[in-house]
Amino acid sequence: MQDYGPPAAPRRARTFVIAALFFGFAGLVNLFSPLDLVFNGISNGLRSPAVDDRFVILEVNDGFEHVAAGDTWSDMFTSELVSFLNTLDVESAVIVEPVFTSTSQFPLLTRALEQPTNTVSVSAAPNLKLESPSEGLRDHLTSSNYFKRYWGGVEFGSFGAEYGDVFLQSPESKLSDKADNIGPSFEIDYAFDVEAFQRLDLSTVLAPDFDAALVRGKRLVVAQASQGDNHPYLMPSQGNGSLAEVILMAAMTLGEERPLNAGFLPAWLFSVGVVGLMLSRRFGSMALRWAPVALACMIVFPIVMDMFSIRTSSGHAIGMISFGTLIAWMRLKKRETANKAFTHNLSHLPSAQCLSAHVGQDQRVMVAAVVTNYAAISTGLTPEQEGITANTIANALPSSGAVYQGDLGQFYWLQTDFDEAAMEDLFEATANQLNKGVIVGERTLIVQVAFGVERIASASLASRLKTAESAAQAAARQRKTYKLHDQDAQDALLWQSRVLFEMDEALRNREIYIALQPQLNIRSGRISSAEVLVRWTHPEMGVISPAEFVQMAERGKRIDQLTQYVIQSSFQFLRDAQKIDPGFNIAVNISPSLIGSAEFEFMLHAALRVYGVKASSIMLEITENEQLLNNSGAQDAMGRLRDAGFGISIDDYGAGLSTLTYLLKVPANEVKLDRTLISTLRYNERSQLLIQSTISVAQSLGMHVVAEGVEDPDTLAILRTLECNLAQGYFIGQPVGAEEILSILESSSSVQAVAQA
Repeated sequence: MQDYGPPAAPRRARTFVIAALFFGFAGLVNLFSPLDLVFNGISNGLRSPAVDDRFVILEVNDGFEHVAAGDTWSDMFTSELVSFLNTLDVESAVIVEPVFTSTSQFPLLTRALEQPTNTVSVSAAPNLKLESPSEGLRDHLTSSNYFKRYWGGVEFGSFGAEYGDVFLQSPESKLSDKADNIGPSFEIDYAFDVEAFQRLDLSTVLAPDFDAALVRGKRLVVAQASQGDNHPYLMPSQGNGSLAEVILMAAMTLGEERPLNAGFLPAWLFSVGVVGLMLSRRFGSMALRWAPVALACMIVFPIVMDMFSIRTSSGHAIGMISFGTLIAWMRLKKRETANKAFTHNLSHLPSAQCLSAHVGQDQRVMVAAVVTNYAAISTGLTPEQEGITANTIANALPSSGAVYQGDLGQFYWLQTDFDEAAMEDLFEATANQLNKGVIVGERTLIVQVAFGVERIASASLASRLKTAESAAQAAARQRKTYKLHDQDAQDALLWQSRVLFEMDEALRNREIYIALQPQLNIRSGRISSAEVLVRWTHPEMGVISPAEFVQMAERGKRIDQLTQYVIQSSFQFLRDAQKIDPGFNIAVNISPSLIGSAEFEFMLHAALRVYGVKASSIMLEITENEQLLNNSGAQDAMGRLRDAGFGISIDDYGAGLSTLTYLLKVPANEVKLDRTLISTLRYNERSQLLIQSTISVAQSLGMHVVAEGVEDPDTLAILRTLECNLAQGYFIGQPVGAEEILSILESSSSVQAVAQA
C-alpha cells in the first residue's frame, strides 16, 4: 500500500498548448527576426563564399551636373549614360536607381532602351504603369520593389514583379541571368564579403586613359555613389550598405545553388518536445536540468544548418524553451515549497497534512499516537534536539508504514492487517518503552503516549485523522493506553463540551497560563520584547492545543474571560520585566471580535492602572480580518486605542487579505509578517522582493515590521539586510515561562542563550 506525500502539481496542458501555438505563430510571422539575424550574422562571419568577379559596381559621382536634384536622374543624363555603357562591351548592365517613371517623361531614355543593340536595363519606379510597351522597352526595364523589414534590411530578393499586366524581371534576376527561374522570392545570402566587391566610379570610366578591358564582359550594377545617407540597408554581419550592394548580394545568391529554406518548423518541433518534457511529471526535473543544453542547441542549430545551405530560424524556439524553463522552474519551486509545508520543520518527518490533503479513501486502519506531555518534554530543548526526540518517538511506534507528525506531539500512520489483540499488546509495549525514557543529549525524557484507532474506511483521511486523534485523547483522559474510536464519534463532542465547562475553573486554578516567545531587535541584537502566548495543561487531559481551546472559547462565548485573564497576567509580567529592563515591551494577541467593544477598552485601561504599566509598552496583535477592513466602528476603536498609546499590530500579514488597502485603512504601528512568507526567504528571490517591498511600504507609512517564523541564521541575515525591525522564531527562542524570561533578562543573556533555553 502506498504512503502519502505532497499533492501532485496540477497539469500544465493548457499553458503548454497556448505557449506552443503562440511561439509557433511567432515563428511563422518572424516575430523573433532580430534574434535570428544575430545567428545569421554569426553564420555569415564563419562562411566565406567566393565573390563572383564578373560583377562590378559602377558608382555615379554626385558631381555630375546632369544628375537632377532628388531621387531620380534626368532623362538626358540617363539616356546618355545608357548609350555610353553600350560602348563598353559589357555583358550586361542594370541601373538600379528607380529612374523610369513614364515614356512621356523619359522619351530619350525610352529610345535608348529600345535600341536593338542595347544591353543596359533601368529600374522602373514602383508606381510605373505600363500600357502596351514595346518589346525592347519591356525587356530592358527591371522591377524596384524591395521591402525593407522592421529591423532595417531587405531579407528576401525576388525574380521580378507585376507592373499592371506586364511582368518585369528584378535587377538580381537580370544580372544573374536567371530569367527562366521565375518563381517565388528567395532569402538573400549576406555572407559575401562586401569589401571584396569590385567598384569603379563614372569619372574613372570616362577618363581618356581608362582601360576598357576592366569592364569587358562584366555585369555592371550602376547606382548613385554610396556616400552618407546612401547606406540605408542593414546587412547581417556586414553593417549598413547601399541598395546596389544588396542587389549584388541577391544576384550572387542566385548564382549559387539556391539555399533550402526549412523555415521555422524544425526548431519549433524541437522546442515543443523539450517544453513538453519540462512540464511532464515524470521527466520535468531532468528536462529542466538539460534546458541550457537545449537552448545552446537552438543557438548553434541555425548557424550549422546555414553552413550546409539550409536556412532555418530558431528565435521563436529559444523563446519557447525560455518560457517553458521559467514555468517549469516556478512549478519546481512551488513543489519544493509544498514539500516543505508537508514536512515537519524540526523532525523532517512527513507532516499530517500529507494525510489531510489526500482526496479519497484508504482501506487501512488509521492509528494516532498522542504524546500527552509533549509540551513539557520539549520545553528547554533546542530545535535540533526536539527534532531528534520526534524521530526517536516515531521510530519506536509499531507502524507498518510511514509515520506522519502533527504540530503538538501527534503521530499518525495507516496500519495494514490490523489485529486488535496483537496491536493492543504492541501499544502497551511501546507505551512502557517510551515511559522508561528517551535519551536526547544528556537528558532522559519520560514520554507518555496514548493511542487511538479509527477503522471507518468510508470516511476521508482528513476526517479519520481527527477521529483517531480524538480516540487517543479520550484514551489519555481515561488513563488508558489505547482506545478504539466510537463509530458515533461522540468523544469529540464530549471533549469540546468538557473543555468549555472546565475553562472557567482552569482560569481560577491557573491551569491556563502564559508563555512568552522572545523578539529580537535586529539592529541592536538584543531581546527587546516578547509575544504573549496562552497555554493550558489540564491535570487529566494533559496539554490542550491553544488553537483548539481558543476557538472553542470564541464559539462558546468565553473569549472575554480568557482575554481578561491573559491581559492581567501579561501586564503583571510586564511590570516585573520592566523592573529589570525599563524598555522591555510585550505583544498580546487580541480576538478581532473584541475590537469595538466598550467593555474590552475599559478592561485594558483598568489593567494599566492596576499594574502601573504604560500603554506604549504594549502591542495589541490583531489578525488580518475582512470585517475590520470594512467596519468603520472597528477602525475608530483601533484609532482610540492607538491614541491612548497602545501599539496596533497587523498579525499574520501575508496569510490573509495582504493588501495595501488594509495597510492604509487599519491605524497600525506594526506589521507582523506571517511565517509562510518567511519560510521561503532563503531560497526564493520572489519572496525576498515581496518582503522587501512590504517592509519598505510599511516603514514609509510609519510602521515597523516583525518577521515571524525565523528558524535559521541565514533567514535572520537576510532580514537584517532588508532592514526588518524585529525577528521572532525558534532560532531566536522558543516560548518559555514568565519566570524563565525574567531570569534571562536578569542575566542579560545573548540570543543564543535564549535559543538554548
